[in-house]
Amino acid sequence: VLAGLGSPAENDYYGPDRETADGQPVARGLLYRFLEHEFNDVAKTTARPAWFEGRVGTPYDAGTPLQDAPAKIETPHGSVPVHGLIDRIDVVPGTTPTQLVVRDYKTGYITPSESDSLLGTSFQLPLYALLAEDALPAETVGGTYYHMSPPSSVNSRKGLLTSQSMAVYHGSDDVETPLLRQSYPYFETHRAFRQFIEETTPRRLGQLT
Repeated sequence: VLAGLGSPAENDYYGPDRETADGQPVARGLLYRFLEHEFNDVAKTTARPAWFEGRVGTPYDAGTPLQDAPAKIETPHGSVPVHGLIDRIDVVPGTTPTQLVVRDYKTGYITPSESDSLLGTSFQLPLYALLAEDALPAETVGGTYYHMSPPSSVNSRKGLLTSQSMAVYHGSDDVETPLLRQSYPYFETHRAFRQFIEETTPRRLGQLT
């Protein structure tokens, strides 16, 4: 986790005291690579980190409270109260309504895919969207699983759930969207994505409940 940070004199876990041809430490641990990914990749987008461990309701006494009451999600089968802790919420400044990106950190080897969300086998990102919107005067435009696996795997685009209008290819130099993508999202328009969040997800939640 700590390899490559600071200097060998300050950090017992620095690793070999050598650098690559481009001036980077030979050993770059997970935290180094996370910060590198944030500044070189995520920071290119229009979205900026705003809340970490945003708590809606009382799943347990932790996190940054967004609201103490659970989110009330209206479904065809009645209102369903949902408590949750959203790992990270990014905000696009100057947008009306305020645009949000919800993120969930994953440290294991298996991360849900976009298909898992679309098919309803993984509810986490669309529910994060509904929880955030219940607590904040804002609109979710996308969500991702932020995958980090020691010693070196960092990817903020796993399981990307959004529309094609809200994400550009991650290798782009000029980025005017809240998200980056590796492949095209399933939803072509933001309206289609919102229909999935506002109609499909509550219907599935009501059926499951």
